[in-house]
Amino acid sequence: MNIEYYDYNLSARDYNLLRQSVGWSVSDEVSSKKAIDNSLYICSAHDNGMTVGSGRVVGDGVLAFSIQDVMVLPAYQRHFGIGKKIMHKILNYIKNNASPEADIYCMSAKNREEFYIKLGFVERPTSQLGAGMVLPYEILQSMDTDG
Repeated sequence: MNIEYYDYNLSARDYNLLRQSVGWSVSDEVSSKKAIDNSLYICSAHDNGMTVGSGRVVGDGVLAFSIQDVMVLPAYQRHFGIGKKIMHKILNYIKNNASPEADIYCMSAKNREEFYIKLGFVERPTSQLGAGMVLPYEILQSMDTDG
């Protein structure tokens, strides 16, 4: 096995296959391509040409960075350090682009929190930080946002 890591080398098809493999929702390829194209940074892992993992960063490139979609094919999880290597490449990108006032966000999939804690992330809430929040798409669609 020879895992190779690339920057900005992820197709919408492979992105969707990874999402499906980890049990996440899958968008149409047009939406997935737009998400990939609008990412600040993408790292992908490949084994003999097959995409086996990826992660991406979205944000403004200076003050706000959100780590998204860190995924590794289940057969490759917990054996080869792929997720950790992807995260190190992502964190290196952020370190080289963030201002000292930057915020770095990450939402963990359920029961995967320990992976991020080992990398230095802090669970919320803390004495200084409130709980992380999310607005589900279904709720957004039902809201009156014109007023």
